[in-house]
Amino acid sequence: MTRARTVLVVGAGVLAFAVTACNSDKLTNLNRNPNSPEDVPPAPLFTFATQRTTSRYLGGYSLRQTEFLIQHQAEVQYPDEDTYKRLDAGSTQGNFDGPYFTELEDFTKIIAKGKTANDGGIWGPAEVMRAWTFSYLTNTWGDIPYSEALKGDSPGGSLNPKYDTQQSVYADLFVRLAAAATALGTASNTFGNADPIYGGDPTKWRRFANSLRARLALTIINVDAVKAAIELTAALNDPAGIITSNADNAQLNWPGDGLYNNPWSDNFKGRDDNRVSRTLINIFANLSDPRVAVYAMPATRDTVQTPVISKYCTGAPPCYVGLQNGMTQTTAGPYGRRSKGGPVRPSDRAPGEPAARRTDPPWTGSGRPAVRRSRGPRTPGGLDGFPPRRVRGPRGRRSRPVPVPSG
Repeated sequence: MTRARTVLVVGAGVLAFAVTACNSDKLTNLNRNPNSPEDVPPAPLFTFATQRTTSRYLGGYSLRQTEFLIQHQAEVQYPDEDTYKRLDAGSTQGNFDGPYFTELEDFTKIIAKGKTANDGGIWGPAEVMRAWTFSYLTNTWGDIPYSEALKGDSPGGSLNPKYDTQQSVYADLFVRLAAAATALGTASNTFGNADPIYGGDPTKWRRFANSLRARLALTIINVDAVKAAIELTAALNDPAGIITSNADNAQLNWPGDGLYNNPWSDNFKGRDDNRVSRTLINIFANLSDPRVAVYAMPATRDTVQTPVISKYCTGAPPCYVGLQNGMTQTTAGPYGRRSKGGPVRPSDRAPGEPAARRTDPPWTGSGRPAVRRSRGPRTPGGLDGFPPRRVRGPRGRRSRPVPVPSG
């Protein structure tokens, strides 16, 4: 009797398992996170990826790294970047690895979806932004994973992609930009408001593709003049032309809603390290360049303890003064924002002293870059190129000097 009862119980258990196993959808659905979909439409992917790469390269990358390397800025507190102490792998690896598993991965998926749908309004803009992102990577590091990159989840793909030469990366970027410009010539506006730069306008994206092609051509002009001439001529002769007015600028407008804020403005809300450098201010002065008023506000006192501006300026106001690079915390201290008596008044700005803070951008400071409400991908000829110096890259490898245009 006991044996029969045992068999009956076991049999019932097997039957219950079999019934459950037949309805496998309920079991596998438990492992699906509705807030983390595996397949995302191109539009929201493009919005996020564009915001992410713009924030990366025109935010932390420029604000905390390259602006000090090329001495556009100086520091008055924690001057490690200003003295080139943060060029080790631990400090720079985020800007090497990060684009691959975030924005470049997204742009790659968007391009694939757009080509499957035969929609140049989808894959064209993504191809341009992919090229823009890769141009920053190779201009910074030289040889980078490229031809085998972003294929780790594909059949036959490698999780350890090879490093391609900078020359081969540039060659492929030229091909891709040309193809994108052609496709955009007959494309429709697919992204609409999901495109934070041009609102999906294919003509403007085509001009941006040509302008980026021209910029890359100028970048290699001193190392491959023949190739540079070919690509520059092709970009200029494209029917859509290049960007020639501010109305066509590739510009991302930050809404300032607390979630998507201008990264420079966000930084200055809580930090007071950055100052415009003496190097940059001297360049403006030597060229009588009026754009200095966009980059900085006039100084009104020598240091936070002195009430007048006499040491650095003897002529008529306004007086623009840059801070020396490579100072220590001790020597830079007098140019900080606070004196022994407390905060310095907005009208009493020393060299490098910030203006009164505002709760929303734009705002400027003496010796501090003007933080614009709109800071997006720049057109060719901008000041965001990486200097031709050797820097230590991720994993301890060194990159080659980056070719930059002369003049």
